[in-house]
Amino acid sequence: MTIKSATERHIQTVAVFIITGVLGWVGFSLNSLIEHQARVDERISYMTSQIIHLQEQLSNQISRRELDSELSHIHREIQRLDNRVEQLERRERD
Repeated sequence: MTIKSATERHIQTVAVFIITGVLGWVGFSLNSLIEHQARVDERISYMTSQIIHLQEQLSNQISRRELDSELSHIHREIQRLDNRVEQLERRERD
């Protein structure tokens, strides 16, 4: 019986050692995953703030249509002033 008991104790010791090793590996893996998720969460938070910043910049920009309209208005004003200068120059000559 003592040989059987000693063998059983050795088998139990090896089993406990294996179980402890597996639990340690699971704990280490879980810790690594938690750290990785924290980094991913931080990146997502940073990207979210960047997207919000870009959306604010886009909403503050003038649209292409507004720019075209403004440019057209400036061209008409320049043309009007050119016409007026020509009229004044003609009056001076006459």
